[in-house]
Amino acid sequence: MKDNKQVDEINNVTKKFNETAYDIGKLLISLSTGIVIISISLQKDILQEILVNKCFLISGWALEISSILLGTVFLFSMLRFYSIWENVRFYYKPAIIFGVMQYLTFILGLVSLTIFTAQNMK
Repeated sequence: MKDNKQVDEINNVTKKFNETAYDIGKLLISLSTGIVIISISLQKDILQEILVNKCFLISGWALEISSILLGTVFLFSMLRFYSIWENVRFYYKPAIIFGVMQYLTFILGLVSLTIFTAQNMK
């Protein structure tokens, strides 16, 4: 059985991991929101008049909006976890699942919008 010092050390590492994951979740929500707003705002100024492969644009927007929604659910699930923060001995698995899904949708949306932009530059 682990002594109290080892348990406290594990709890400190777990707290730091969860705090970092929470901060990254907030950052990705902000970045996704900015990407969607900027891509909508600058679409007509930078891109050609006749757009090629609009499916990349639409899928990129859908993935970034999904990332925002998943990130919001992730943050709310982490807030639930914060209420029991002092007795942490594990990672909150449902929150981690939402966090990973948020990261994946953010990256895939970014890739999709990058492909669309590269194909439609003037």
